[in-house]
Amino acid sequence: MPIVFHFGQQNGQPATTMDSPAQGVFGFPVQSPECLSDGELTLKIPQMQFRYVGKVRGNSLIEGTVTQAEQSLPLNLVRTARKAGASPEKP
Repeated sequence: MPIVFHFGQQNGQPATTMDSPAQGVFGFPVQSPECLSDGELTLKIPQMQFRYVGKVRGNSLIEGTVTQAEQSLPLNLVRTARKAGASPEKP
């Protein structure tokens, strides 16, 4: 099942949202992402019991694990270009 994260800024502050197109979910707010100096990224959505922890590998890959409702699975995030005319909420 594809998951899309949108990293950007809102009112000068970092802002992240998540889309799950297969579930019809777009623009779901992610709790303030944490990126540590060692390149570890943590994303949380408490309402969904969702947590992603990954390690930044270069400019276009984050290798990590997603945990939801006590089940963990590997999930690698790959940077892609936004399609022309696509809004941050809906690809």
